[in-house]
Amino acid sequence: MTRVLLTFLLAVLASAPAWARVGEPVSEIRKRYGKPQGHPDGRTMFWMFENDFGAMHYTVTANDKGLSMAEGLKPYRRTRFTAQDAETFIGMQFAGYPEANRRTIPPGQAYRFGGQDFVCGAQEHVVVDETAGILLIWIKSDPGSVLAVSPEMVQRTK
Repeated sequence: MTRVLLTFLLAVLASAPAWARVGEPVSEIRKRYGKPQGHPDGRTMFWMFENDFGAMHYTVTANDKGLSMAEGLKPYRRTRFTAQDAETFIGMQFAGYPEANRRTIPPGQAYRFGGQDFVCGAQEHVVVDETAGILLIWIKSDPGSVLAVSPEMVQRTK
């Protein structure tokens, strides 16, 4: 039984895309995923991935140094966005960073990141890690999406 479970887990992990993370060089992201399926401007690029329920739209926005400063994952058209999709993305964003540095913001509470003030929405799961420089927002209402941004991206959108 253990061997069957281990084989199943390895197959699932091997088939899941290894999302990049904020601050990673775009050149590394391109090596991993290949040429973007879209490049609407000089900074933003996107790839499409399949999950069990359809296509997912993965977007990366780069800064002038070629580093990712924002990444997002959302369902494409009628695809279902699952908690597992969001949790995998979140896990990759925070991989290697101590959990003790993260703050989970309750809905309705104000928080500050990148020099700006925000309020956590009723259908949002917000995690802030100032040390890692990551603001993560998981929008749980349909159709759902998850976004990770750096302080640099927040400052550019002022």
